Amino acid sequence: MTMEELATKFHARDTKPRIVGGKVVPYIEHPRAVVRRLEAWGCSNDMGKEGWQTLDIAWGHDLLEDTTVTMREISEVAGEEVLRDIEILSNLPGKHPDKATYIQYVADRANTATLLVKLADRLCNTEDFLVSEGAEKAARYFEKAEPIFQAIHALRRMIEGRIEEDRKTYFAQIDDEMMVRILWNAIADANAVGHEVGAQWFWEMPGEE
Repeated sequence: MTMEELATKFHARDTKPRIVGGKVVPYIEHPRAVVRRLEAWGCSNDMGKEGWQTLDIAWGHDLLEDTTVTMREISEVAGEEVLRDIEILSNLPGKHPDKATYIQYVADRANTATLLVKLADRLCNTEDFLVSEGAEKAARYFEKAEPIFQAIHALRRMIEGRIEEDRKTYFAQIDDEMMVRILWNAIADANAVGHEVGAQWFWEMPGEE
């Protein structure tokens, strides 16, 4: 079984469909949209472990929150690392006092894969809010994720710094250069969504820092 199959099974059984723009949409279409967004940024199984783990986390990011799936079932399909990352992304009852604390928790503890998944999740939800409830609510939702956005930028700067140091000695790691491209693609996408909903701030792009 794959994580896509596990997510499809449990969301079909346990999670109510979403209402987007007045239309009833099976819940599995949300994780599918998150996966597609990540793929558009450049994430893929061809990247090796970091690629397939990122996509597995995306498929499963709402399973612990919204279904009766067990941690063991996730671990058996995708492994302990993916399970741990899904736990970080899960805002379970009693775990955080409010949404702002949860967002900051994710920003402080997430690794590259989980930050990318959370950003893609936030952008997909922002677009759904835009269709269903208008730009004002979508913009407020977008802006509340600023700790995630800042963590993405900090990660991008760190990797770019590592690339520069590697070039001084021998050569930059191909994986690092690929990840920087993915992060810039994610940043550009976030800026586009922010502009669309009329958010009050945006990230710097190359040449703007």
